[in-house]
Amino acid sequence: GVFRAERINGRILVVDDEAGIRQVCARALSAAGHEVETCASGEEALPRLEEPWDLVLSDVRMTGAVDGHELARRAASEGSAVALMTAYPSLESAVTAVRAGACDYLYKPFPLSALFELVERRRATPGRLPHAAPPIEPRRLREATVLFADVRGFTSYSERVAPESAAELLDALLARFIAAVHAEGGVINKLTGDGAMAVFGAPLPHADPAAAAVRAALRTRETAAGDGELRFGFGLNTGLVAAGRLGSEGGSEYAVIGSVVNIAARLQGAAGPGCVLAGESTVRLLDGRFRLGPAAALNLKGLSASTLAYEILAPA
Repeated sequence: GVFRAERINGRILVVDDEAGIRQVCARALSAAGHEVETCASGEEALPRLEEPWDLVLSDVRMTGAVDGHELARRAASEGSAVALMTAYPSLESAVTAVRAGACDYLYKPFPLSALFELVERRRATPGRLPHAAPPIEPRRLREATVLFADVRGFTSYSERVAPESAAELLDALLARFIAAVHAEGGVINKLTGDGAMAVFGAPLPHADPAAAAVRAALRTRETAAGDGELRFGFGLNTGLVAAGRLGSEGGSEYAVIGSVVNIAARLQGAAGPGCVLAGESTVRLLDGRFRLGPAAALNLKGLSASTLAYEILAPA
C-alpha cells in the first residue's frame, strides 16, 4: 500500500458515483502515468480492495450501503492509503475521515493541480498514516499553523448596498478563501461572520503547514482582487495547540485552543486591507521562500508583551 520506489508512478483506485468525477480523475492521473481503475459505488469497490493499491481515492457520500467512510475503514485494514473527496467540507468531516482511516482529503470542486498535489503528498509520505485508536480524542498537543482572514470594511459596505448584494459579495470572497485553504491541505475551523479561521496541521497532519498557510493567504489575496472594492486582512501564527473535542456528551465540537490561536487572531486584527501578517514562529519555518517586510514589534490587544510580526509580501 505504498508508492513503490522501483517505479515512477502508482496504482490508483477512484471510487465515485458521479461519472464525470471518475472520468476526470482517471484521464488526468492516467495522463500523468499512473495506472488507474474506477468503480461507481462502494459495493463495487469492496471486492477490489484485496488488490494492491498505492492509493484509494473515494467520494464520501455515495448511493448504496457502503459510503466513503466505510470504504476507507476497509481499505485501511488492507494496508492501502486512502484519500476521501467531499463537496461538504468542514473540520468535523475531516475528523470523521481521520477516524475512518483516511490519510488525506480533497474538497470538491477541485482543480487538477490539487489532485496532483494530493498524489505527491502520498508519495512524500509513503504508506498509510498510523491511526491507532483514538486519533482525535482525547485532546492533545499538535504543531499547527492557524490562519485568520477577515473582510475589511464589510460593515460599512453593507450599509451602502442592498442586503442581497452584500451577501453575494461576501459569499464570493469567502469562497475564494475556502478554496485556497483546501488547495493547500488546510481545513476550515469556523466562519466568523465576515471572516474565517483555518487550521493547517490538525486534525490531518501536514508536512509544511506554515508555508501552506502563507500560500493560501497570498492566493486568496490574488484571486479575490477582482471581486469588488473589499479586501481581506490576514493573520497567522504557528506553534503547539490543544486540538480535540471541546464540550461534553450533551454538546461538543472539534476545537483548536492556545495562545497560538489568540495571537493569530490579534495579528489579523492588526492587518490592513490586503496585508498578510505572520508571527515570528511562522516566519522561522518559511526558510526564505517568501519576501518579507521589516519586522515590527506590535502591541496587540489582550497581550502583555509586544509581538514580533512580519508582513509577507510575495513568494521569493
